[in-house]
Amino acid sequence: MRSIGLWLVVGGLSALFALIAVAVALTQIRNFQPTQLGVALLFLAPIGGAIAAIVLYARGMGRAIIGKTLDGRITTWNRGAERMYGYTASEAIGQPIALLVPEDRRDELAQVMERLRRGEAVHHLETTRLRKDGRKIDAAITISPIREASGRLVGAATIARDVTDQNELQRKLLESERWGSMGRIASFVAHEINTPLTNISLLTASIARRTQDPDIQTRLGKIAAQGKIAASITAELLKFGKPGTLNVVDVDLTDIVRAAVEQADVYRKDGVASRLELGDGPVPCRADPLRIQEVLVNLLKNAYEATSKGTVRVRTEEQRDFLAVIISDTGTGMPPDVQKRIFEPFFTTKKKGEGTGLGLALSKNFIVAHGGDILVASVEGKGSSFTVLLPRNLGSSPSSEALRGEDTDRPGSPQIPARAGLSPESP
Repeated sequence: MRSIGLWLVVGGLSALFALIAVAVALTQIRNFQPTQLGVALLFLAPIGGAIAAIVLYARGMGRAIIGKTLDGRITTWNRGAERMYGYTASEAIGQPIALLVPEDRRDELAQVMERLRRGEAVHHLETTRLRKDGRKIDAAITISPIREASGRLVGAATIARDVTDQNELQRKLLESERWGSMGRIASFVAHEINTPLTNISLLTASIARRTQDPDIQTRLGKIAAQGKIAASITAELLKFGKPGTLNVVDVDLTDIVRAAVEQADVYRKDGVASRLELGDGPVPCRADPLRIQEVLVNLLKNAYEATSKGTVRVRTEEQRDFLAVIISDTGTGMPPDVQKRIFEPFFTTKKKGEGTGLGLALSKNFIVAHGGDILVASVEGKGSSFTVLLPRNLGSSPSSEALRGEDTDRPGSPQIPARAGLSPESP
């Protein structure tokens, strides 16, 4: 039915433009020539149908349609473009198309414009575009050259679609599959290593009971210490592979934060101050207190290790549908490439033997299982800021079972406050 309706409208507008052609010809009746009417019908009727088809298609699919000259000046701007980019038609028309292109995509724009000037179309280009509010979006774009009846190039028409949500969904799916695979591998490796580790521990203890030689006792002590380190690594692997079930209860978030700060104080160096800003009243929420405390201790430990002097600041605040715990430091900070990978399993910037690279990955997994997320912002030499977001009202939803048993697939991230403009806070 939709197709029939579309063709009826297209046909109607074609007939309307044909009538317009006849009317124009009749107004010039004195100089009327049959060829003029024929040419008018030949060109105006298809134009009317084409315009109807494009407009209906764009409205039905929510596409942005933008017309521009060959030098990149915007000439037309529909409502889809207003929704997608945030500019009204009056704001956009007359502006250069570069208005929508981030700085790192200007070379790509130049190549596209050069192709258009050669009369070539650009099909299914996936790129990045810039909204009025400064937010970058993923866009799927098709650009076609516009010609006059004589065949001369006069401009180009762009049909664009915002695919940011679609790409994010695909990213989450791939990430979930990757986490699931890593969890299964980690669990298998941990189980296989635990058996020989247990034997080493028992044999070491047995030998230690049978000898009084100080030199042997020292060596056995070193073996036992290394065995404990290996055991802690396998414990982390098992936790990553089978984190267990969330025990979600009604709690006061400020109590969890205070307990975490007290527990993590052993990692604080001399000359590093700790600042706690929790407000006056309680902050009720539904969460697994042990998991949340474990996450906060891990983040605080990292903050203290990265800060040789200055302040580690912990505060709570409300952000739309989320409760936030923000941990910021004045430490070494992180470069952008490290920030992109900081939550990847087994990724670490610590020296060999000082970390497994699972702490932040597990922390992220625990918070996402609550329906929240962890955001990071950092500037090298100035410090870092980690924001733990928890939903205000976490019900008895499947997310509370998200970490159970063999189901190690990482849940998808929720809709969270915009990440744009995040920056380390000044403690």
